[in-house]
Amino acid sequence: MGCDSDTENTDTKKDTSIITPIKTDSLAAIKSKADPYFSLDMITIILTEKPDMNSNKMNIQDFIVDGKSFIPAFSSKEKFTQSTGGTDLGKPVIEVNPYLFLSMLSGNETVRMNPSLADDTYFKAADLKSIYSEEIKDLSTKMSK
Repeated sequence: MGCDSDTENTDTKKDTSIITPIKTDSLAAIKSKADPYFSLDMITIILTEKPDMNSNKMNIQDFIVDGKSFIPAFSSKEKFTQSTGGTDLGKPVIEVNPYLFLSMLSGNETVRMNPSLADDTYFKAADLKSIYSEEIKDLSTKMSK
């Protein structure tokens, strides 16, 4: 028993629990968009403050535009300079392994690669952490040795 789109439902009781899901990209589609960035040796990020060399923590800077928070990341220092128009943000800018970057995220963030540039791309951190979970795990294992 199928339900054709041109068939009227004759049930007297309507099911209001059916909600049409918002179309989202599959993880495979997201991976194809993310790979050009997250397969790089390094990406550029902005920190909130100069890192303490005696600590294993870094605080990543986020920004809010139109009431929505995102963490900017850049595929190169040149892309960072292009995006900011060369403006000194007064924050440390560093290059990190992309999987190290992902390992620092909790998963509820939005990552915006190359903000305001032609290849400006948004990602949910949870998707990226899922897609690259093995790479993150492998890096963590290498760093702990």
